[in-house]
Amino acid sequence: MKTGSRRIVHFDMDAFYASIEENLDPEIRKYPVIIGSDPRNGRGRGVVSTCNYKARAFGIHSAMPISVAWRKCPQAVYLRPRLATYQQVSMQIMELLNQFAPKIEPVSVDEAYLDCSGTHLLYPDDLNLARSIQDKILSQTGLHASVGVASNKFVAKIASELNKPAGLCVCPFGQERSFLEPLPLNRLWGLGKKNVAALNQAGFFRIGQLASAPLSDLRSVLKNRAPLIRELARGRDDRPVLSHWAQKSFSEEQTYDHDTTDLAVITKTLSHLSEQLGYRIRCKGLHFRTVRLKVRFADFRTHTRAFTLSASSNQTAAIRQAALDLLIRFWQQQNQGGQPVRLIGIALDNTSDASAGIQKELFPSNSFADIRNISLDKLFDEINTQFPGKAHVASTL
Repeated sequence: MKTGSRRIVHFDMDAFYASIEENLDPEIRKYPVIIGSDPRNGRGRGVVSTCNYKARAFGIHSAMPISVAWRKCPQAVYLRPRLATYQQVSMQIMELLNQFAPKIEPVSVDEAYLDCSGTHLLYPDDLNLARSIQDKILSQTGLHASVGVASNKFVAKIASELNKPAGLCVCPFGQERSFLEPLPLNRLWGLGKKNVAALNQAGFFRIGQLASAPLSDLRSVLKNRAPLIRELARGRDDRPVLSHWAQKSFSEEQTYDHDTTDLAVITKTLSHLSEQLGYRIRCKGLHFRTVRLKVRFADFRTHTRAFTLSASSNQTAAIRQAALDLLIRFWQQQNQGGQPVRLIGIALDNTSDASAGIQKELFPSNSFADIRNISLDKLFDEINTQFPGKAHVASTL
């Protein structure tokens, strides 16, 4: 890549969760491996989290109902996700990448962008840079990654996807548009299936066609997004790599083994989910202001409700109370017919760094309750850290 130009690397771990499980138990490498909820011999009610490439050959994919996966591939090895283990490996990988770039932007546990601009003296050749990143990850973790290099984030991500698994791909500086031209529209970020189908109907099938199309033609399908999509199709993306990325939303949800109309059962679930979310956000040193409730009925209709607190908090009690209030109002307004619930969930949004301070009420009316809640949260965190998943303090004391 030309010296002085931006040099962006995107890496994406290949079948990350499943590959970690294969490293922990090499015997399962010869089988399709599916990570997700318990299939219960085809009667499971959750979904597939991810799977290895052998399972993908059977048509298995993430978010597929686990019962469907079982029917397609009953001979697979089915495993429950071990998120703490995956997060630990992810942190190890991010630390390894520090030697390649001063700016790293994690996108998820298994992918990130690196801004390697200015590293040409250390790594003059883009392909060798990508291979060095691959080799470092493989030698230290035993895991394969696919790596793309380009002058911007959008093209680098597409490059990393083209030759999976364990792929390497470089888009030379100045050739972004020609690199994208022959690719199908579903490679273009921001285009869903409906957009692609509508564009196909209008005669667009390749990214290059979008790049050269008049905006008036694209607006008929893409509306106000037409200018952005055409810029991306031309290989232009000036988004910076954000080295101080932080997770902005946290969520927990539970799919019931059997649909339920029992409000006491749902309330107990919300209490448990609140504890887990409170623990997670405190571990990150964050506060939240918005609590979202998610309810999915047996017919898969999904509803969400949200409430924003007057002041930021990191207390489990605040999560629980907001979620319960949302549930009661929703139940009274939307579920008078007593429709059975399949899934319940909570999400925390509008997060902020605890070190920045939080808004406090001038005359706190529940200072004793706050002290009690803080003490309970501290006790819960200590127990949960020592015995993960075993603590149930706040809802029982």
